[in-house]
Amino acid sequence: MGNASQNIKGEDFLTVFQALSLMIAFATLMILVINTSNKK
Repeated sequence: MGNASQNIKGEDFLTVFQALSLMIAFATLMILVINTSNKK
């Protein structure tokens, strides 16, 4: 049972990490777009 709960926690961590990396990538993209639009 302990291993099963650890596996579930690991999967949740991966899902959260993927979601965070996606949001960070999206935020970085938006910042780049705003910077390029301000320079013009």
